[in-house]
Amino acid sequence: MHRPHPRCETARTPRGLTLIELCTTLAVLLALLSAATPWFADLLAAQRLKSASRNLVADLQLARSEALLGSKTVRLQLQDIPGGRCYVLHTGAQQACQCTQQREAICDSGAQLIATRMFEHKPGRPTLTSNVQQLLFSGQHGTVSSTGTLELSLSEQARIRHVVSLMGRVRACSPGTPALGFPVCA
Repeated sequence: MHRPHPRCETARTPRGLTLIELCTTLAVLLALLSAATPWFADLLAAQRLKSASRNLVADLQLARSEALLGSKTVRLQLQDIPGGRCYVLHTGAQQACQCTQQREAICDSGAQLIATRMFEHKPGRPTLTSNVQQLLFSGQHGTVSSTGTLELSLSEQARIRHVVSLMGRVRACSPGTPALGFPVCA
């Protein structure tokens, strides 16, 4: 039996990656990740804004429905709290429910808490501004007093305005330029 000369043996195919190949792959991945991080942060912030908008519209519709079904007055009361802003949806007297720093609401006896939302002043989180301190949904008349505008924003370009009509209907739009799929405010 003839054995091949040791120098004539076929070369073995390498298995796995070399250290240089692994380092190069990691460098490329890190470069791609660093380029995508700001885009991902912007996407996450935009989703938070859209979610906050949906919650606000749902709460305004809930206030109107609760008022009409129970023939009672329902209040959406806005409050400034340390580090942010909140609103409380409740029945009862004005200021009967208050937001706390523990991200909850406390109500006096006789008032019923329906919903509450907090808006912290943090980067990438929506902020809430309004031209009214409260909206009163009347179950007796089916109207809102006073009408108001609530605006959620991330920046000057990413804003969603919610206009509440006398009949309690909500129209959401984007002031200035179309943003996040909302039409431009007329």
